[in-house]
Amino acid sequence: MRKVNVLKYFAAMLFGFVVLSLSMQAADSKMVNIKTNACSAECKAKLEKGLKDVDGITQSNLNLDDHVVAVQYDPAKTTPDQIRASIAKIGYNADDVKASKADDCSSKCGSKKSVKSSGCSKKK
Repeated sequence: MRKVNVLKYFAAMLFGFVVLSLSMQAADSKMVNIKTNACSAECKAKLEKGLKDVDGITQSNLNLDDHVVAVQYDPAKTTPDQIRASIAKIGYNADDVKASKADDCSSKCGSKKSVKSSGCSKKK
């Protein structure tokens, strides 16, 4: 019986530590919104997957209606400028930072009009 109480106490302490750690981590994070030229579900998946691998980024979500990616990050590990550079490296414009490699999203964005208005680049 005493062992069960000790285990319950230990489990409660461990749970409390985990909750406290997560809340402290969330309190230290910041959010930045970055305009991109990503314009399809495939672009969204590629961008969010690429950002997941960047040290310091805890979450990202691309809104396809306005082409803005909301990025939650740890300011001790990265900066908004580094995030923009990472987005450009993945293949998309990030605010005023141009993509370092072209991404052909014309086939994913539908009509030529939507491609032009979204900023998606065509390969030549």
